[in-house]
Amino acid sequence: MVALRRVVLALETVVALAVAGLRIAATPDERTSRLLGAPGAPGASAGLTPRPTADRLTAARVGRAVERVANRVPWPATCLPRALAARAMLRRRHIPCELHLGVRPDPAVEAHAWVTVGPVVVVGAPITGLTELASFATPAT
Repeated sequence: MVALRRVVLALETVVALAVAGLRIAATPDERTSRLLGAPGAPGASAGLTPRPTADRLTAARVGRAVERVANRVPWPATCLPRALAARAMLRRRHIPCELHLGVRPDPAVEAHAWVTVGPVVVVGAPITGLTELASFATPAT
């Protein structure tokens, strides 16, 4: 039964990564921010805390699946599609999360996206040396 759940989660992750990649590719650059939602100040929605431990465990499981599957798909699944896929999967499970965008200024400017559930980075770690520019909260529905 556990193996079947892992296969289903992996298949869901492939679909979520494909949809996220297609949405990014099909959206003109000037409208990409619409995929993310309404931005808030960095860390402004830190009050989004997941419900009990079960949500944190589920979020960790989703994060591991996204990272593992993204490394194996035959298309480039960079940090932004990973973050969008994780956010969609967490939203489907009614787990509040926050997608963050930031930059690492040295030696060359490098952008990065990551997702947190409460204070825990679910997708996109490590985030050391990054300056957060915006966050996009996804409350539990």
